[in-house]
Amino acid sequence: MFERCRKIIDRWARPGWLWAGLAVIIFFNAVLFPVFPKWMGLGNMPMVLDLRLHYSVSGVSKLFETLGPKGLHIYRLGELLIDIPYMFFYSFYYAVVLRYFLKRKHDQWPGWIVCLPFGIGIFDFLENTGIIYLIHSYPRLDGVSVGLVSAMTTAKWLMAAITFLALLVIWLKPSDIEKK
Repeated sequence: MFERCRKIIDRWARPGWLWAGLAVIIFFNAVLFPVFPKWMGLGNMPMVLDLRLHYSVSGVSKLFETLGPKGLHIYRLGELLIDIPYMFFYSFYYAVVLRYFLKRKHDQWPGWIVCLPFGIGIFDFLENTGIIYLIHSYPRLDGVSVGLVSAMTTAKWLMAAITFLALLVIWLKPSDIEKK
């Protein structure tokens, strides 16, 4: 399975796709995420659950109370219309980035390395669907649901750190290919 994943990603691991993908990542983070709430008439959005490392029932309740009904509606729409599509894109993009540097520098690394970003995506998807569930459950939030969604958020950030560390090691490690 990992080998098949690597072969699909190989087709996209080229400089042109890296630059195009980076432009899309920047567009999502610099334009869509900050501007979407304003387009919807909300103004400034407080720090949402997706950006936190973990959270509690009281933290979620406080955020949801601050957002109010209109803000919760916009938050849910943002999860559905922006965050979930972005999750699919960035998972694939970061896999392509990993594969690009592996192809150029290290031909002996295991194929599963390029699948690390999909771990981020899986946890992000679970987090997003969990947040939507919490929004629909509000104000009846329970500790188990909030704890599970918070665990998905923490796991997402942990996988992101592991992926970043792998990319850093691949990038900084002397090339195996140049030695041949």
